[in-house]
Amino acid sequence: MDAMETWEKLAAAARRERPPGIDVSGKVLRSLRAHEAERENHFSGTLARFSAVSCAAAVVLGAVALHAWLTMHDPMIRLFETVAMVMK
Repeated sequence: MDAMETWEKLAAAARRERPPGIDVSGKVLRSLRAHEAERENHFSGTLARFSAVSCAAAVVLGAVALHAWLTMHDPMIRLFETVAMVMK
């Protein structure tokens, strides 16, 4: 008997062998659901904090922009003031 015949006998025996009947799907699904719920809660908390910081920054920037808009002068006003003064 050579090495190849021994190898073929081992392969045939391995094909006849049945795997053990173990069902772990329930435990895996529970673990995945728990992990997903934990991740979702963490993500929503992080998202809420990021949203609050973004809104605060937008309010501050909006206030600065409104102040700049209200105090902005038309560049042609000086010219018209001068012309109006001359025409009086």
